[in-house]
Amino acid sequence: IADSTILRQFAEHLSAIVLVDNPDASGPYESLLSDGFQGGYMAAQHVLSLGHRRLGFFLAEEDTATFRDRLHGWTCAQFDAGIVPNPTHVI
Repeated sequence: IADSTILRQFAEHLSAIVLVDNPDASGPYESLLSDGFQGGYMAAQHVLSLGHRRLGFFLAEEDTATFRDRLHGWTCAQFDAGIVPNPTHVI
């Protein structure tokens, strides 16, 4: 969720603000939200289609929803391909 104090400071200097992966709870700003699950799923599916079977995942920010969503998609793609993901491959 976007910080309203920071948004007000930006709004003093900008005519338009569009947030990316940060919805505005107060409402006046548009936001674009990525589909982290589908992105993680498609990335893993692509690598699997190339014949790779040992996939790794770098989880840069554990507490960030989009990273968790990507990890979930990555995990599901492997299960759907009949592969049990190795938790030690998540760094």
